[in-house]
Amino acid sequence: MRNPKDTAVSFYHHYHFIPAIKDPTSWETFFDQFIKGEVSYGLWFDHVLSWWEHRDDPNILFVKYEDLKEVTIHVYYTKIKFVLRLVQQFCNVG
Repeated sequence: MRNPKDTAVSFYHHYHFIPAIKDPTSWETFFDQFIKGEVSYGLWFDHVLSWWEHRDDPNILFVKYEDLKEVTIHVYYTKIKFVLRLVQQFCNVG
């Protein structure tokens, strides 16, 4: 999951590189469209909420983008533990 402010800025710049999509006339216009879900892929908040509801499911690892930028033992341990749990479920062991 990425911070919605960072997502909006990134998406705004991304729009300038997609020939099939009309460039937003200004940041203000794009931001208004982003908040209303009038951009490709719809409302960011609905998308994240649909995954947030499954954050405790055993086969979902909900990671914040900011956590991926931090290289810490805790982050690696969390990911390794998640992958090992999936492997155990797949192999019916453990």
